[in-house]
Amino acid sequence: MSYWSVLIPEATTNDISNPSFEVGATTGWTAFGTDTLAVSTTYQYYGRYSGKLTSASEYVFVDEFDGVSDFNCIKFASANGAESVATGTAYTLSVMLYGDATIVGKTARIRLNEVGGAVDEAILGGTATKSATVVAGWQSLTTAVGTITQADRTSIRAVLGIDSAEISDVSYWDGAQVEKKAYGTTYCDGDQAGCSWNGTALASTSTRTSQSRSGGRWKDLYDDYGFGVISMIGFGMPELRHNTTPYSILPGSYLQSIKTKERQFALIMESQGGSLTSLHTKRDYLIDAFKPDLVYPLQPVKLKYSGATTELVISAHYLEGLEGMFDGEEGVNERI
Repeated sequence: MSYWSVLIPEATTNDISNPSFEVGATTGWTAFGTDTLAVSTTYQYYGRYSGKLTSASEYVFVDEFDGVSDFNCIKFASANGAESVATGTAYTLSVMLYGDATIVGKTARIRLNEVGGAVDEAILGGTATKSATVVAGWQSLTTAVGTITQADRTSIRAVLGIDSAEISDVSYWDGAQVEKKAYGTTYCDGDQAGCSWNGTALASTSTRTSQSRSGGRWKDLYDDYGFGVISMIGFGMPELRHNTTPYSILPGSYLQSIKTKERQFALIMESQGGSLTSLHTKRDYLIDAFKPDLVYPLQPVKLKYSGATTELVISAHYLEGLEGMFDGEEGVNERI
């Protein structure tokens, strides 16, 4: 995995109808046991609100659902929206969690359950559970893909919680998303760019169009495209322009203002194709990611850099570099 990724536009539907509590209520969500769930303005990742879960017990968040011992968690009753479920259908759950001081270092768990039919509620087939150590501040959690295993299931349920939480422990949840995909994409609700509500605003499922570069799937430049970034140019202080007026008699000029100019930067990348055919295939994928007419109307490409303390998302327009320059006897290497 490299430090650089590019966002590839992709349509999706978020099947959770109250994904970030922006309706100002916990509609659809339930805290189990004696724990409490409330809308909070203390921390939020999207919009004005998040869901605040306060633990009133010391039970363990378990991986098997038995209707009694699932405490320290919240659940969304029907996370497939108005869509029916079918055997073999894949789903992915993602959510943002804020690490309050009371839970830092503990284990957060999220999962998808399949509900209804003759068999008791259970975790989706596959690996539909995600565990992660809680860190201070916001962190993103995404389950591995889960699939429906029973033919008579009627819905799926999103489950979010903290393992071994103690009394008065607090967690904040925001931006929950369930997609009918074998992987997760960026968050979608009707208030996000390129997205729309499928019904009542703030209280329905949401859809994102494939013609928006504001959301989609992050692709690693090395892992997914085979191009390693070997040099970065122009990522420091931007170029400035001094606007001056010359003195009529005295030497020098008067500085009126300083303008920050548009920033041009370059990523120097290298790829070894193994064969000329392989290199052409890699180049085609990369060109598709950056070409201006991938979407309409014209929109900037989004790049993500994760080499610093804070992840940086950059919006930019492609200028040049993919014209083609092959090296080696067989032309299987390229530096762009």
